[in-house]
Amino acid sequence: MRQSLKSVYALLAAGLMCFTFLLPAAANSALKSWSGVNGAALSPAEQCPVRVAREQLTIRVDRLPGLNGAPGEADVTAEYTLENPTDEEIRVRLMFPVGQKPDYAETNGSYGVAVNGKETAVTRRFSYPAYTVFNAQRELEKLRDDMISDGFLRPDLPVTEYAFAVNDPPENAAATLTYTGEYPAIVYFTGEEELFYTSSAENTVEFNAVSAFHVAVLGGAAQTLTCAFKDGETNAPLPDLQAEKTEETQYTLQSFLAANAPADSPIPETDRYNAAVQWLKDADAAGGRLLLADENSFLNDTVFMEWYEYTLAFAPGETLVNTVNAPFFPAADARKQPPVFTYTYLLSPAAGWADFGTLDVEIVTPFYLLDSSLDGFEQKETGFALHTQGLPEKELELTLCASPNPKRDPEDLKHELLIITMAVLGLLFCAGALAAVVLLARKAVQAAKAKRAERNK
Repeated sequence: MRQSLKSVYALLAAGLMCFTFLLPAAANSALKSWSGVNGAALSPAEQCPVRVAREQLTIRVDRLPGLNGAPGEADVTAEYTLENPTDEEIRVRLMFPVGQKPDYAETNGSYGVAVNGKETAVTRRFSYPAYTVFNAQRELEKLRDDMISDGFLRPDLPVTEYAFAVNDPPENAAATLTYTGEYPAIVYFTGEEELFYTSSAENTVEFNAVSAFHVAVLGGAAQTLTCAFKDGETNAPLPDLQAEKTEETQYTLQSFLAANAPADSPIPETDRYNAAVQWLKDADAAGGRLLLADENSFLNDTVFMEWYEYTLAFAPGETLVNTVNAPFFPAADARKQPPVFTYTYLLSPAAGWADFGTLDVEIVTPFYLLDSSLDGFEQKETGFALHTQGLPEKELELTLCASPNPKRDPEDLKHELLIITMAVLGLLFCAGALAAVVLLARKAVQAAKAKRAERNK
């Protein structure tokens, strides 16, 4: 019986190995999709009596992105007719969400803000980005003019930074840093876009050996900081390789963040501090695990959500026309031929106005509109148009393509069908092997019962 079961287990293992080898390799495959950056409506920073009589939203898509990551040519212009219905002078602070740098574009493009046709000066603001569904009120609350003091994390929190140097680390050397202490610690690397954060009092960080790295302890000093090295391929210790502590510097959390800001950074100190506190709170909420942040750390500028801040002054009963122009970056799905592109414009931020009159959307494009989150688009000579009374409850999503009937990429479909087929075969094989095990087990039980019955005669 044992030998039979061993044979079945061996057969099962061999089948699973064969199934693994049959799966097609995905290495070096072309990128099939990438994310874009949402456009968003203008929003007042606080409640005010000003109403939107009309928004004229013009989306122009002259060229779709290329599969090589070229951003294409598209922009959005939102023209707001704003009315002060009161007999008092009103000053309104406005926030326009520029967004984050898209995955495939080198720059965010050019933006413009005008009032009654005249260009308006803006102040660039930055916040910790939303990685969930965009909520205008929640995001606006992050744009504070004062620094957050949130329990443990506060501007005057003591920070001790330790600098380490490693002489000529071999290319394949791996490092293990062991930290013990009462306070959480940050580990980051000179010239590298990597950062770890741990909120536990004792932990280790493993990384590829670098010539210099820093450890910043939030709240006080470390009890012990030791670093051991090994060969990354053989795991053999490298006792001759040492990390020497070269400097120990005292900061506050505020001065530490300011000192580690990239040179010529456009991000105001207050915005950087508040975004960093939010980042650390989110890291801590993850259970104190060591987090590899890559470029998404508060020490780099690419992660921040950018805003334009400016103020409009209304005389009693005055009407102003505020125009905002911005580039538009879609999400792409190249699993179809030709590729399909989705442009998203967030209408929800406009809900912050006292009232909203009409919305007119014009899409100027030679391409086909395959789908839209809002019903009622009519085809025009220059593209498509929509008129609504009041602000729609949905965000605006537009799916464009160079063809009215894109087809699934045959190679991509073949690859997916092969994976599904192999998965089904693997499941059937496992089910058959399991059934064989159960059958053999039942036969063994029956044989044992028969032997016992024979002995009892």
